[in-house]
Parts: sequence; structure tokens; C-alpha cells
Amino acid sequence: MTIPEIIGKLKSLDCIYCIECGLTHMPYVVCNPTTYDDEITLYAEEPAAIAAAEIIDRKGYKTTARKISQKDIVDTLSSYLATGVNLLRIYLPEETITVSLDELIKRKLPENLTPEQIPVENPTLMISMLYCMQEARKAEKTQEEMKKLNELDEEMSRNIALGKFYLSFTNVTTPEGTTEQLLCIPNKEGMVIPIFTDQYEIQKYLMNISKANPAYDTVTGKVIEFKNLASMQIGAALKGFVINPAGIALGFPQAHVTRLIQAFCPTDAS
Repeated sequence: MTIPEIIGKLKSLDCIYCIECGLTHMPYVVCNPTTYDDEITLYAEEPAAIAAAEIIDRKGYKTTARKISQKDIVDTLSSYLATGVNLLRIYLPEETITVSLDELIKRKLPENLTPEQIPVENPTLMISMLYCMQEARKAEKTQEEMKKLNELDEEMSRNIALGKFYLSFTNVTTPEGTTEQLLCIPNKEGMVIPIFTDQYEIQKYLMNISKANPAYDTVTGKVIEFKNLASMQIGAALKGFVINPAGIALGFPQAHVTRLIQAFCPTDAS
């Protein structure tokens, strides 16, 4: 099936269903054992999606079938580009098709952007986080799964240490004037600083909090290298950082930043 035909098929659907992992609040990903493609699965029919999710759920991944309305299909698939997923397996009523994500979804940045203006994305980090946290957050693991998890954790940790992220700021207006304030959020450990792997993750988080606080509609992201988080003066009231709070929500204390830099960026450690 050609790309235009696949696009036509998707446009003809009222909605589509994605298998979502409740351990990461992201699509459930699987590595194809033959081609090593990083896949997610989509279903045109809800009963088939629910049945597939139930089978995977029995393995401990807390999977469900998430409905994606027609108006959101393009934006949702576009956001998958930032996750490192490279293949879609789409189950239609009459056939199953596979398609490369970057062939189906074409993004074009405006011309003449400076390096500072190019949006930050971390697809290698994202896919390693998805694989690692799908396994790490399972309630039960075999000895072989634990061995594999150690390998996944090392790969993820290296990618985090070498990554660039967005810090988010919002303008706060008081009688004295308007000031820029670093976004801090509560979690079970206390107040933490969210950092985001890409603009899609910022938007996903803001969709939730801006409903309760319209001031967050003005949030802006500023890029920071992970290694520079170690030198931030965050104060004792803040308990650390959390990556992508509306998605994978991976939290860690500031001391962990230094440990990762020492392990994976020794020339930057001091």
C-alpha cells in the first residue's frame, strides 16, 4: 500500500486506537525481533484494540486501548516522532499494514533558523526511557528480565546524561511588576523542577495545568544541558527534578545528576 493510500485509509476513520502503557503513560513500544524496528500498534476497531491490550496487560504492563479522534490523529502521530518510534503497525478491518513513521509524517522546519531556534528533541533518550521504564515498573520480573533491565537502565542513564532539556518559565505579575519564574510542581517527594525532552511534552503538561491556572498559557521553554542541572541553586525546599511529568514522570534528586555526569561525562565532572 502506498503512502497516499495509507493516508486515505486513516482519513476515512472516525478514530483510531493506540495501545498505551499505564506504567509510562505513553504508547506501548516493542522491538521487532527480526528487523529491530521500534514499533507501536494502532487499531481501527475498538474490540480488536481492547483484546490486544488485555493480552499485553497479562504480562504486567497495565496496557489499555486509548482512543484518538480523527482531528487528533495527525498531531498524535507527529508527536510519536519525538519518542524514537520508527514503525507503525496498523490493524485495519481488512488487512494489517506497516509503515515507517517518518515516511507517513513529514515535518518541515521554517528556513533560516539559528541553532538556538531549532526545537530540542531527544528521540534516542525517549525510546530508551520507554523500554527501560516499561520493564522497571512491572510488579514481577524474572531473573533474565532483571539482567536485561540493568542493560536498559545503563543505556537510558547515558542518554539522560548526554541530553538537552527544556526548563519552563512563566511570567508572574505582582503589584511590584512582572517577573519570570521557574516552573516548579508538586510530586510525592515534595516540590520538584520539571524538565522536558521536547515541546510536545511541554504542551501535554500545560494542557492539564492551564485549565486550572490560565497564567500557565504563557509558559516558555529554555534549553539546558543535563550536566548544567548539577550547578543550579535550587534550595532545600526543592527535592530535585522530574522528566516529562505528564508522561513517563521519571524523578531524581539533584545529587543523581552529579552521579550520572561522573559515570558518563567524566570530562565534565568536577
